[in-house]
Parts: sequence; structure tokens; C-alpha cells
Amino acid sequence: LKSFMAVEVLEKKYDLERATLIRSFDSDLDALIREQKQWVEKAESSQISEMKVVDKRLRQDQEKQLKKFRDELKEEQKLLKSQSDLVPKQQRKEFYKTEKAALDAVHDERERRFCEELNSNVESTLRRQRASHKEKLVKMERDFLNQKHQLQRSREAALWDIEYKNINEKNKLVKKQLNEMFYLQRQQMLLRHEKVRV
Repeated sequence: LKSFMAVEVLEKKYDLERATLIRSFDSDLDALIREQKQWVEKAESSQISEMKVVDKRLRQDQEKQLKKFRDELKEEQKLLKSQSDLVPKQQRKEFYKTEKAALDAVHDERERRFCEELNSNVESTLRRQRASHKEKLVKMERDFLNQKHQLQRSREAALWDIEYKNINEKNKLVKKQLNEMFYLQRQQMLLRHEKVRV
């Protein structure tokens, strides 16, 4: 009778231990998921602010380079003006007009190509920056996923340990029960056997 009660106590103890372990791991998993969400939100907001700073800096650099380029074009205009001063006075006006028109066309094309190149450089830099942030987020997600899987594996291992321990203890109790039962039956048989003899 004692051993039957012991099995019940063991079962209750096992159920309680298992439930406590599951609750503990579930709370750890929830904490990990909350932490992951916070990190991702923080990384995304950091990325947005960094992208704004990078974009602003790139645009400022672009403006400086464009100003420098336009200053160079102005110098070429001044050079043309000084060259036209060397041409005889009767041809000067016509010479300046035709040369300026040709130079303006060349300048417009060069400025267009220069602006395209600047915009292309800005866009490629921003693309690289976004790709870098995306890689960081992917790495972060992969690390959190690994942590989550590790937590789940340790939970399963702990549950297996509890199960194994429970089965061994139950097995010992059942053996003890059987031994007690056989001993009791043997004692009863011996008593009956002695009564029959007497």
C-alpha cells in the first residue's frame, strides 16, 4: 500500500517538476523574443538615422563637387574671353559668338554627364549602405534564431532528463512493490501451509 502511494507521489512530483520546467523555459523564450524585437527595432531606427546622415553628407559632397566643376567651366569661359581678345576686332564678335556656342554645348554635355556620375555614385553608396544594414539585421536574426534553438534543445534535454529520472524511480518503486507483494504472498502461503499441517 505504501509503495502504491509512493508511485502516486512520484507521479505528482514528476508532473510538477515538468510543469515548472516548461513554465521556466517558456518565460525564457518569451524574454528572448522580446529582446530580439527590441534589438531589431533599435537596429532599424539606427539604420534610418544613419541613412539620413549619410544621405545628407553625400548630398553636401555632391554640391561641393558640382560647384567646383562649375567653377572650372567658368574658368574655361574666361579663357575663351581672353582668347577672343587676341582675335582682330572685326572678327572678334563673330569668333566669340561661335566659340561660346560650341563651348556652351560642350559644357552642357559635360555637366550632364558629371551630374549623372555624381547621382550614380550617391545611389551606389546608399545601396551599399542599405545592403550592409540588411546583412547586419540578417546576422542578428540568425544569432537570435540560434539562441532560440539552443534554448529549445536545452529544454528538450532537461525534459528528457526528468523523464528518464522519473522512469528509473518508478521502475525501482514497481520492483519494490512486486517484491513486497511476492513477500506478502509467500508469507500468506507459509501461514496457510502451517495451518494445514496443524
